[in-house]
Amino acid sequence: MVNCRKIFELYFDGGVSQRTISSSTGHSRNTVSEVIKRAKKLGLESLSDTMINSWLLAFLFPEKQAIEKGYLPVDWEKVHKELQKKNVTLALLHHPPLC
Repeated sequence: MVNCRKIFELYFDGGVSQRTISSSTGHSRNTVSEVIKRAKKLGLESLSDTMINSWLLAFLFPEKQAIEKGYLPVDWEKVHKELQKKNVTLALLHHPPLC
Protein backbone atom coordinates (compact mmCIF):
# COMPACT_ATOMS: atom_id res chain seq x y z
CA MET A 1 0.00 0.00 0.00
CA VAL A 2 1.25 3.46 -0.87
CA ASN A 3 2.09 5.60 2.15
CA CYS A 4 0.68 8.91 0.86
CA ARG A 5 0.97 10.61 4.22
CA LYS A 6 4.73 10.01 4.40
CA ILE A 7 5.16 11.18 0.79
CA PHE A 8 3.28 14.40 1.51
CA GLU A 9 5.13 15.02 4.78
CA LEU A 10 8.43 14.83 2.96
CA TYR A 11 7.27 16.79 -0.09
CA PHE A 12 5.20 19.57 1.49
CA ASP A 13 6.95 20.06 4.83
CA GLY A 14 10.50 19.04 4.04
CA GLY A 15 10.82 20.18 0.44
CA VAL A 16 12.52 16.89 -0.40
CA SER A 17 12.92 15.87 -4.05
CA GLN A 18 10.76 13.13 -5.52
CA ARG A 19 13.80 10.93 -6.13
CA THR A 20 14.80 11.15 -2.45
CA ILE A 21 11.21 10.50 -1.36
CA SER A 22 11.18 7.44 -3.59
CA SER A 23 14.28 5.97 -2.00
CA SER A 24 13.25 6.77 1.58
CA THR A 25 9.68 5.43 1.31
CA GLY A 26 10.45 2.43 -0.90
CA HIS A 27 7.98 3.43 -3.60
CA SER A 28 8.91 3.87 -7.25
CA ARG A 29 9.55 7.34 -8.64
CA ASN A 30 6.51 6.95 -10.86
CA THR A 31 4.30 6.22 -7.86
CA VAL A 32 5.61 9.23 -5.95
CA SER A 33 5.16 11.41 -9.02
CA GLU A 34 1.60 10.16 -9.58
CA VAL A 35 0.61 10.79 -5.94
CA ILE A 36 1.99 14.33 -6.01
CA LYS A 37 0.46 15.06 -9.42
CA ARG A 38 -2.99 13.94 -8.28
CA ALA A 39 -2.71 15.95 -5.08
CA LYS A 40 -1.88 19.11 -7.02
CA LYS A 41 -4.71 18.44 -9.46
CA LEU A 42 -7.18 18.11 -6.58
CA GLY A 43 -5.81 21.22 -4.84
CA LEU A 44 -4.16 19.49 -1.89
CA GLU A 45 -1.26 21.67 -0.79
CA SER A 46 -0.79 20.80 2.87
CA LEU A 47 -1.68 18.11 5.40
CA SER A 48 -3.90 18.31 8.43
CA ASP A 49 -3.89 15.93 11.40
CA THR A 50 -7.19 14.38 10.30
CA MET A 51 -5.82 13.26 6.92
CA ILE A 52 -4.85 9.66 7.60
CA ASN A 53 -3.31 7.46 4.94
CA SER A 54 -6.49 5.49 4.17
CA TRP A 55 -8.44 8.72 3.66
CA LEU A 56 -5.73 10.10 1.39
CA LEU A 57 -5.72 6.92 -0.72
CA ALA A 58 -9.50 7.03 -1.11
CA PHE A 59 -9.35 10.74 -1.97
CA LEU A 60 -6.55 10.46 -4.53
CA PHE A 61 -7.39 7.07 -6.06
CA PRO A 62 -11.16 6.50 -5.74
CA GLU A 63 -11.21 4.13 -8.73
CA LYS A 64 -8.78 1.71 -7.09
CA GLN A 65 -10.53 1.26 -3.75
CA ALA A 66 -13.13 -1.34 -4.74
CA ILE A 67 -10.77 -3.30 -6.97
CA GLU A 68 -7.97 -3.56 -4.38
CA LYS A 69 -10.35 -4.94 -1.79
CA GLY A 70 -11.54 -7.56 -4.26
CA TYR A 71 -15.05 -6.19 -4.47
CA LEU A 72 -16.44 -5.56 -7.89
CA PRO A 73 -19.91 -4.22 -8.50
CA VAL A 74 -22.40 -7.00 -9.17
CA ASP A 75 -24.18 -7.01 -12.51
CA TRP A 76 -27.58 -7.97 -11.12
CA GLU A 77 -29.20 -8.02 -14.55
CA LYS A 78 -26.74 -10.66 -15.72
CA VAL A 79 -27.25 -12.69 -12.52
CA HIS A 80 -31.01 -12.58 -12.98
CA LYS A 81 -30.75 -13.72 -16.63
CA GLU A 82 -28.41 -16.58 -15.70
CA LEU A 83 -30.73 -17.76 -12.90
CA GLN A 84 -33.56 -18.04 -15.43
CA LYS A 85 -31.66 -20.82 -17.19
CA LYS A 86 -32.29 -24.43 -16.28
CA ASN A 87 -30.01 -26.02 -13.61
CA VAL A 88 -28.26 -22.73 -12.75
CA THR A 89 -27.89 -21.88 -9.08
CA LEU A 90 -26.26 -19.04 -7.19
CA ALA A 91 -23.53 -21.43 -6.11
CA LEU A 92 -22.66 -22.09 -9.76
CA LEU A 93 -22.52 -18.36 -10.48
CA HIS A 94 -20.07 -17.82 -7.63
CA HIS A 95 -17.45 -20.08 -9.19
CA PRO A 96 -15.26 -18.72 -11.97
CA PRO A 97 -15.45 -20.36 -15.39
CA LEU A 98 -13.15 -23.35 -15.95
CA CYS A 99 -11.85 -22.30 -19.35
